[in-house]
Amino acid sequence: MGLLMFEQIDIIFYVLILAVFILGIYAQLKVSSTFNKYNHNKPLSNVSGESAVQHLLSCAGLSNIKIRRIKGELTDNYNSKTKTISLSDSTTSNASISSLGVVAHEIGHAMQDRDNYAPLRIRSIVAPLAKIGSIAFYPLFIIGLILLIATTYTATGRVLIYVATGLYFLSTLFYIVTLSVERDASKRALELLHSSNVLQVDELPKAKEVLKAAELTYLTALLTSLIYFLRFFFYALRVLKRD
Repeated sequence: MGLLMFEQIDIIFYVLILAVFILGIYAQLKVSSTFNKYNHNKPLSNVSGESAVQHLLSCAGLSNIKIRRIKGELTDNYNSKTKTISLSDSTTSNASISSLGVVAHEIGHAMQDRDNYAPLRIRSIVAPLAKIGSIAFYPLFIIGLILLIATTYTATGRVLIYVATGLYFLSTLFYIVTLSVERDASKRALELLHSSNVLQVDELPKAKEVLKAAELTYLTALLTSLIYFLRFFFYALRVLKRD
């Protein structure tokens, strides 16, 4: 690739980074607005997220899951190490389609854990590696750039840039696996809400809309990571081109 081609690629990446930044803002607004939209929409079953938990767990065949309440809004999560579902105030306070969708989604993660769902296992392995990679990437990349300037150590600088780029890919891989995990958890959640009769058939699309909005945030994170990885990857190619 010539210098002009790399300059064109730079412009493309700047546009993509701006686009995904705007998408990230939209995703956050979409999650909040969609949750609030159906947070005042009571299900026909008239059960709250808190009271539906045990019923949904029973229908899912889960008997060893602990439940705890945490503060915040949409901070719900499942911890596979402690077998604990943490439900936020925004989820447990109302009897709404939104809260039931979120609760079922977290139970979906517990079902994945029980079933040894492969992407969930892969994510648990990749997560600490991605954390290390994200910490090590920037100092290695910067040191590599500095060494490139010092002509005596240009070979070492190139190696560090290549290694740093490879480490950054671990975070991209983490987001790829995470998106798969979240989509599957949402699919399990909708099936569980239907089979348990917590939601009726005509209420499921509303719960699906809530879960799809949340999924958009994971997609945005993946796209952001992928764009930056490609940016660093092409920079590594540019360094190689100088050899």
